[in-house]
Amino acid sequence: MERKEAIILKRSEKCFNCNKIVTKAAAPSLAEGGKGLCYSLASSEGHPPVEHILLLEDETELADPLGRVLRQEGYQVDLAHDGLTAQAYWQRQRPYDLLILDWMVPPPTGLELCRLLRQAGDDTPVLFLTARDTLDDRVGGLDAGADDYLVKPFELRELL
Repeated sequence: MERKEAIILKRSEKCFNCNKIVTKAAAPSLAEGGKGLCYSLASSEGHPPVEHILLLEDETELADPLGRVLRQEGYQVDLAHDGLTAQAYWQRQRPYDLLILDWMVPPPTGLELCRLLRQAGDDTPVLFLTARDTLDDRVGGLDAGADDYLVKPFELRELL
């Protein structure tokens, strides 16, 4: 069985679930001096499985197929096409195991939602899935509280 694992960038080198040290070999992005955490998308090595995902994506050409793929992989997915709907889901459906947020959506933006979540003390892992691809964008997203940042276009296996 193939192990599905996403590297969640943080300011620590230990996984918040298992205290495993994330090495540069396990997370190539760490080679540039970054820090990381692992977060398993499938139950393995004692990690709780990711089961409930909030996906915020306003491009239906991407959101609908991505939601289908995640469901086929066994995840429960709540799909929002705008920030207000995502915020309402988050307020009603908590807790989520993972939030996948597009940055540029009708307000509040994914960046604003991430900040709101962190200000509310919610430490659910947040992955930005966005076309904003500059270094300043990535740093801004991580500084807002995101755990990882994936730039569009992306390969599906990068996400899974």
